[in-house]
Amino acid sequence: MINVNIRYLFLYLIHFSKCLNTCFHVIGHPVTLSCEPSGEGNVSQVEWRIGGCDGRRILVSNTNNPVVVEQDYIDRVSAVTMRGFTLLGTQRNDAGPYCCSLTTFPLGSLKFHLFLYLSEDPQTGTVHLHQLQTRLTYLIIVKPVLLCQLSILNILCFVIKRNSMSLKRTEWPCSMI
Repeated sequence: MINVNIRYLFLYLIHFSKCLNTCFHVIGHPVTLSCEPSGEGNVSQVEWRIGGCDGRRILVSNTNNPVVVEQDYIDRVSAVTMRGFTLLGTQRNDAGPYCCSLTTFPLGSLKFHLFLYLSEDPQTGTVHLHQLQTRLTYLIIVKPVLLCQLSILNILCFVIKRNSMSLKRTEWPCSMI
């Protein structure tokens, strides 16, 4: 039952969240990463980073100057547009969060987040779908349960300490909480 709920949540996150875009792909093959702002506006500059918006820059492109690609990506980037680019020959370390920063008129600066999952299996990307489901299970079930258990433990420790002030604090395992 939980697995089905996670699948529905996974689909909800992909199709309805404006900041989360997820891409599943196979290591060694090219992948096109893109960001599309909603609404009208002219894009004057785009910057792509891996590792999130504060991560390592991949490229910068603007309407007045040629594309500037960082040294590590010179032979691996192609088809650069103001909306995206193609990363050739994906490698294991290409997996992770990406940030696309757009400068537009009249909308101003916009940031889009994309997460690239890579699979070694050329048939399917199910390995990473399973990993995503595991992460969602952890976030949905494990973390709240742990927080609930810690909260209950804290309440019990408080009640026990309050009702038994005659015992030394060091005698209780709760004294570290």
